[in-house]
Amino acid sequence: MGTVDVWVSDTLPPLGLVKVITAPDVDKNAPDAMQIPSATMELSATGKGAKPVITKKPKPFDAKKMSGLVGGSGDK
Repeated sequence: MGTVDVWVSDTLPPLGLVKVITAPDVDKNAPDAMQIPSATMELSATGKGAKPVITKKPKPFDAKKMSGLVGGSGDK
């Protein structure tokens, strides 16, 4: 399916992710518009003092509210 190269550092908590390069294989049976391009993600900066964006208390999961969404049966 291709290759994925990942660079990590133990000095960058919590994930340590520095760089990721993906190079998918070419699917010779698929049209050009369906080919997945290569991609690179690279850490550009680090910082301190971040604050959480979500500040509300979490609510318990309610499966009934999720029915009808992607993969749901649609029954309510």
